[in-house]
Amino acid sequence: LFKDGKYCPICLAVYKGSDVGMIQCDKCRFWLHARCDGLDADGLGRLGEADAYSCPNCRGERTYTLMSQVLAELQKEDRDKFFGEPVTVEYALATQYHSVVDRPMDFGTMKAKVDVRAYGDVQLAALSGFRDDFALICKNAQAFHRPNERVHLVAKRLLKSGFKRIDTTFPWLKADL
Repeated sequence: LFKDGKYCPICLAVYKGSDVGMIQCDKCRFWLHARCDGLDADGLGRLGEADAYSCPNCRGERTYTLMSQVLAELQKEDRDKFFGEPVTVEYALATQYHSVVDRPMDFGTMKAKVDVRAYGDVQLAALSGFRDDFALICKNAQAFHRPNERVHLVAKRLLKSGFKRIDTTFPWLKADL
């Protein structure tokens, strides 16, 4: 059921069609427990049929929390820690890294940006910047390393699985880009 998207995006509990007290977000189309958005029976009843409802994720209330969680998962997938920290000055000078890579990026820099909310307050712009920085990590590695090198192969795999994770966590993002 989880793979089918039949889970509350707030508490991540799988639900069945017979569950009561559920509300569907008009933006991401996920169903969530009303209680997960602080709505009791009265609050749920006050939402009229004509009222558009947006869940806490779509309202942007949890954007940075979710970005932090996604980033932690992406870092776990980098088992060899290729992308955890910026390229050292010594390595960059010895390999002429900056002649190939104009805009370096790494998970440590992304984490620092998430921690200080440097991606901005506009949800779509923040998520687009986050997604772009992640792609930059992988594309830099693919541009600098030869296709048969482990770093290149890991970056290629990570890009695919990372986009899937980002798109699963922020399902409305892909449609809005």
